[in-house]
Amino acid sequence: MGNQNQPTSLVLTGFMGVGKTTVGRILAKRGGLRWQDTDHLLEEHYGRDAGTIFLEEGEARLREYEAELCRELARQDGLLITTGGGTLLRPATAAYFDGRALVICLTAREDTIACRLNLEDETRPLFGGDWWRLLAERQPRYHEFPHQVATDGRIPQHVAEEVWALWQQAQRSA
Repeated sequence: MGNQNQPTSLVLTGFMGVGKTTVGRILAKRGGLRWQDTDHLLEEHYGRDAGTIFLEEGEARLREYEAELCRELARQDGLLITTGGGTLLRPATAAYFDGRALVICLTAREDTIACRLNLEDETRPLFGGDWWRLLAERQPRYHEFPHQVATDGRIPQHVAEEVWALWQQAQRSA
């Protein structure tokens, strides 16, 4: 385990379509960190995907499940964690990673997100024709994360390299 100031895990968060899973997949191939995706863990632990949980039990329960997963993940070292778009919106959930993980928020403009998302994808909870309103609601919270990496007009490999450089810097400066 690292010292108290050194993050032991790396977390990628941000709105849907910013590239969390794609960048996570690239970073996972680098080695050194074990990749955990909260959306996949929801299915493993609760037997249903985020969209189904949202529809059957509501957003509040989905966020509770995500919080439980984050609490468990934050207790482990050496993880690369990719989150669902709303997972770290609750400050109490994000706080599990305080002092334990480097949290990086990936960002993209509305036009970039629209190009990346399958606008017919019904498996995404809270996704619909007015997704840009959801993005606008979440933006203030996303902006609170001190580490931001824009993904607009960039290939995922370059984004992954920037994220990795921030991770290495955090390891050296702690």
